[in-house]
Amino acid sequence: FDEGPLQEVLPSLDDVPPEAIAVTRRMLAKFTDDRRLLATASVPDLLAGVGACSARGELNLAGELMFCVPAEGSETAVLYQYRQTPGGEPRVVQGLTTPLVLAFARAMELVEARSEAVPLTLPDGQQYAIQDFPHDAVREALSNALCHRELRIPEPVTVDHSLTVMRISSPGPLMTGITPNNIITTPSRPRNRALAAIARKLGMAEELGRGVDRIYRAMIGAGRGLPRIEEDANRVSVTLVGGAPNMQIARFIAQLPVSEREDTDTLLLLFHLCQHKTVTALTL
Repeated sequence: FDEGPLQEVLPSLDDVPPEAIAVTRRMLAKFTDDRRLLATASVPDLLAGVGACSARGELNLAGELMFCVPAEGSETAVLYQYRQTPGGEPRVVQGLTTPLVLAFARAMELVEARSEAVPLTLPDGQQYAIQDFPHDAVREALSNALCHRELRIPEPVTVDHSLTVMRISSPGPLMTGITPNNIITTPSRPRNRALAAIARKLGMAEELGRGVDRIYRAMIGAGRGLPRIEEDANRVSVTLVGGAPNMQIARFIAQLPVSEREDTDTLLLLFHLCQHKTVTALTL
């Protein structure tokens, strides 16, 4: 007999793995604003507070992607590879499965476990650690890759990590009108707006439209070169180059007032001046 059309089984709050909630609580507990209160809230209040479900406790699509395992089973969200040299054979290969919040947290742990830092001491005695790949730059590049990827392409975000080069790439091209040449000046147009909003709430990403700026500032502030952003019809990639930092530049920037240190234009101008013996006001 005819049982009628099959009904799609939608994920509920009960389908959110405890591990995803635990990681989310740790992320929220680091804040000093109202988001910190969500770290100890009930699961429904926590998920509603980050924008993953309605007041009636119904998960939205972005909430499913961020916190749930798909009905057909776990998928590889991030493929992490570590090599001694950029062209060498991978020493470590790990497929990090959904939900996205767990894949993101685990990928950051794998990067940080293999990160190195050079100490920097300012004249006033204040100390900094200059990382080979600045945490803020890696965080923003990885979060952007996960949140702005083309969901219709069933491929994972890839993190190719070596001692001197890190390349993070995601499926799909940039949004229409955005190119690698204007990405830092064009207003942000997230492909998956609700998913990006949850990521910002959790601190996985910078405020709307400032993520790419943060990557540039982090790299220049660490005495590194500019990030290299490339795209083709199938993928977008961000390449960060580590190696020995320019400690003089890093020290100079660390002593700037916070308002200047966090100004993307200031750091881009400084970087340009360090690369050219002569320059005109028009060029700047």
